[in-house]
Amino acid sequence: MELPTVKNSQPMAVFQLTVFVFLFIGKGSVAGMQKFLVRPESAEVKEGQDVLLRCAVDNQKGKVQWTKDGFALGFERHVPGYPRYQYTGDPELGEHNLVIKGVTLTEDGEYQCQVGPTNDNPPIWAAANVTVLREYHGREDMWPLEVGILSAERDEEYAV
Repeated sequence: MELPTVKNSQPMAVFQLTVFVFLFIGKGSVAGMQKFLVRPESAEVKEGQDVLLRCAVDNQKGKVQWTKDGFALGFERHVPGYPRYQYTGDPELGEHNLVIKGVTLTEDGEYQCQVGPTNDNPPIWAAANVTVLREYHGREDMWPLEVGILSAERDEEYAV
């Protein structure tokens, strides 16, 4: 069976381009891909305060979880084993913020909001660092064990 030939290929090319654009945009490539609306931002927080790391996903298809220094915190909104950790926001709107209540020095590190893959979407992730600042309370056990003078002039006095 012989296929019909098209003498003027310009209309056929326009039709093929229109079909390609419709399929490409309508079936999950650019327009249908999950992407971040809000990425977490690094934060400095004083020990004992709360910290909020924001994460919002557009066109979310995969499951969302947070990690801390590569350790997966899981998919549950109340993080098992971490009573001070909680995911907040409306998951139906793609909101998956991480709240940590009363941070300690152990919360210092890198956090990632991770969105898992699906058949049509690759995984995506965004990272932020939490730096926990410790306040000095004037306790003697907090003083340095050793003090060194890097350079000194002859016959000068230095108070330590």
